[in-house]
Amino acid sequence: MENTFEHLKELIKIDHGINLPIKGGTGKSIDDPIIIEKSEEYNCVKVEYMLLDFFSEVSGNEWKLLEQQLSSHNDKV
Repeated sequence: MENTFEHLKELIKIDHGINLPIKGGTGKSIDDPIIIEKSEEYNCVKVEYMLLDFFSEVSGNEWKLLEQQLSSHNDKV
């Protein structure tokens, strides 16, 4: 899984010239999340939207925010 994630992180860096403060999994399930690290340059919500924009661009699908909420799983938010 780490190779897949690192590949994704590299693609974002190459395509958009930014190095997002992210690590972790693929984001395909709640048990394999993409982790957004604290950063002085980017706030967490901005990084989240940047990731959604990138996934939208790659998949050719648009996304629309309907609702947003903070959730927790296994004592993590």
